[in-house]
Amino acid sequence: VTPSAPAVELHAALMSPADSRDEHELGQLDLAQAIELFEMRGPIALEHWLRARPQADPAIARQVRTLRDAGLLAGGVEPRERVPERIGRYRVLRWLGAGATGVVRLALDEREARLVAIKVLAPSFARNARLRERFDREARAIARLEHPGIVPILEAGVDGGLPYQVLEYVEGTSLEEGLDRLRALVTAPAEVGAANIAEALRLPHWAAVPPDLVRAALDWGKAIAHALAHAHERGVLHRDIKPSNVIIDTAGRARLLDFGLARVADDARMTWSADLIGTPQYLAPEIIRAGIGRADERVDVFALGACIYEIATLTSPFDAASSTRVLEAVLAHDPPRPSRINARASDSFDLLCAGALAKDPRRRYRDAVALADDIERVRAGEPLPPREQARWRHWLANVLSGWLARVRG
Repeated sequence: VTPSAPAVELHAALMSPADSRDEHELGQLDLAQAIELFEMRGPIALEHWLRARPQADPAIARQVRTLRDAGLLAGGVEPRERVPERIGRYRVLRWLGAGATGVVRLALDEREARLVAIKVLAPSFARNARLRERFDREARAIARLEHPGIVPILEAGVDGGLPYQVLEYVEGTSLEEGLDRLRALVTAPAEVGAANIAEALRLPHWAAVPPDLVRAALDWGKAIAHALAHAHERGVLHRDIKPSNVIIDTAGRARLLDFGLARVADDARMTWSADLIGTPQYLAPEIIRAGIGRADERVDVFALGACIYEIATLTSPFDAASSTRVLEAVLAHDPPRPSRINARASDSFDLLCAGALAKDPRRRYRDAVALADDIERVRAGEPLPPREQARWRHWLANVLSGWLARVRG
């Protein structure tokens, strides 16, 4: 859900003379971010965001409350745009969530007698050719993939002029929502245990629950790394890895969804773009500098590294008071070692995060497979191989492989 247009337009009317002194520092972008947090993630996320930025309370907190009281914010309720009670053979049951351009609803597949999730492009966006192409591209990308760590698409079509996707219904909680609940505990990350994690993720007693946040970061990070490796092998870059696009199912498994910004390598219908798209905290430096059009799989590695860091520490590696400063931090500042925030993090875990979050893509993990391999080493308590030696071995293996191919040819 994007910040409500009436809410953003009302910003100027809400600004008092005293608030205007802070306009340069806080900026309309920060108000929009606060509105987006409230509408997409609810009051708990907004409260945490404001608590981390006490200087924003006098202006932004008051403005968001005013917008909420005026009924101009969605605040986690179903959007007003109507979706038919039936889409194809599916009977729509209830609202599940919303994204930037559409809504997701629970539906019953009456032919197969199963529950599914239907993602429908909002009517106001269905008339936009570019957004409609992005929606279609997501369906084409997911259709290429078949992996237990990726929520599959079952069907795609158009009904009554509205494009839709039918996805497997996964009962669970988004990683973003779970992290928000854990942050609301105001408990040191090292003290968060299995009971806290299970409650925050709404996991049943029989689910596989990590004993602490570091193990959660490793377990879920490994699962998503393997899912990304599969996607990359099939020529699909996700390009929008973040906690809201990961769901933890009722068995405690992490699964990847929302390929709305994905790039399919050999899709002739896809237009290359140099736009800066994505969420600032998870954008690789090369995207910020040159745009997303020519990104490779290492941008997904960087974003997953940011997620792993955040799960273990309950803190974004590039947290700042404004989106502009977040981008500056991604470009110019290294985050604190995770072990400084969560004492359970080992030196190897620190090295793992450093390798995933390296600003120079040449010094980053070369792909999701390499990242998954090191995650498994950290899980097993094994030392990580020196980064330079690992790169040298990989380079030498490629040289020898090419030489052997020429000799045999």
